Amino acid sequence: MLKYKTKCNTLTEIDRNPKPDIPMLMFVSDGHETGVENWIDIQSDYISDLTNAEVIELDCGHYVHHFREHLQSMGNKKFPKIY
Repeated sequence: MLKYKTKCNTLTEIDRNPKPDIPMLMFVSDGHETGVENWIDIQSDYISDLTNAEVIELDCGHYVHHFREHLQSMGNKKFPKIY
């Protein structure tokens, strides 16, 4: 029960505060393992009002770090230099 309560408190705190406008590079799966129909749209909407953010859509399962770790590694090396 404590674990559930902690998660709820964390989500409430996140929702209560403004989204930080920080450089963000999101590697997004195709969403087929999420059960959410518009998965990529949700991710794109999230960053739409951020100054320096980019979504990289990947044709793989939800746990992108299991499927496309080499792309994440390359992106993580290049992204800080861009922003």
